[in-house]
Amino acid sequence: MRPLLIEAAVLGGLSAAGFGLTYTRLPDWAKDIITEHPLVTDVLATGATYKILGGTLTALTSAGIVSVLISGALFLPRIGRWFGSNDKAKACQQPDV
Repeated sequence: MRPLLIEAAVLGGLSAAGFGLTYTRLPDWAKDIITEHPLVTDVLATGATYKILGGTLTALTSAGIVSVLISGALFLPRIGRWFGSNDKAKACQQPDV
C-alpha cells in the first residue's frame, strides 16, 4: 500500500506544480478571477486531476493532495493583504476613525 501513497504524493505534487505553472502564464484578468474564487478553482482543479489521472484510488489520493496544495497557494496572496505588504490592499484599507 505504501508505494501507492508515494506514487499519489508524487502525482499530486507534479499536478499542482503543473497548475501553478499554467497559472503564471495566464493573463491578469484570469488570474484575478482565479484568486477571487478559490473554492471554485479548487473544486475544478481537484475534479480535473481525478478525471485526468483515471479515477482510481491513487488518482483520488493525488487529487486530495492537489486540493491541499492549491488551497495553500491561493491563500498566500491573502496573507500579504492582511499584513499590508500589497499596494492594492493598502489602497482598499479603511481609513482610521
